[in-house]
Amino acid sequence: MATPNYNKLLFYDTETVGIKPPYIISLGYILCENNKIVKRDIIKCNPKYHISEGASKVNGFTDEMVKDWPTFEEEWPKIAPYFENAILIRHNLPYDIGSIKAEFKRYNLPELHGFYVDTLPIARKYIPKPEVPNHKLGTLCEYFGINLENAHTADADIYATMKLFNRLVRITNGQMDIKEF
Repeated sequence: MATPNYNKLLFYDTETVGIKPPYIISLGYILCENNKIVKRDIIKCNPKYHISEGASKVNGFTDEMVKDWPTFEEEWPKIAPYFENAILIRHNLPYDIGSIKAEFKRYNLPELHGFYVDTLPIARKYIPKPEVPNHKLGTLCEYFGINLENAHTADADIYATMKLFNRLVRITNGQMDIKEF
């Protein structure tokens, strides 16, 4: 079994065409190494699939907007090194990691393996329901006084997740639940 690299944390978020299939339109990330931000970027992709009206209302992307963008398959090699040997951190991670895996399967890319931290179950464990009505990212940001303007954009959600993670590290005394995928 591999050992997590605690000095390389990658906060990320995806925006997709809708729930099913979860094809990626944008993937943003912030890479922290040794407690410093070393890389921050967003790739934007043509999902080669219709963007549902509901998804468009949430993330602002339209079929017309993405028609000339490269595909995920073309963009992934540019950012793959940042994901390698990093602990991936996301709020409600299963959907986002599922989106990445769906793209890997669709384009026959090598499967991603590694470690992750999902801030959602940690927040559920340490912040009881009476204190917050739910454990959505926006609700938790409000609870902690974290600014979350432009929610449901990769850039805004990543920064909010990074700040939430830091708050949770303090609350848990660093006892984060790191899992392997």
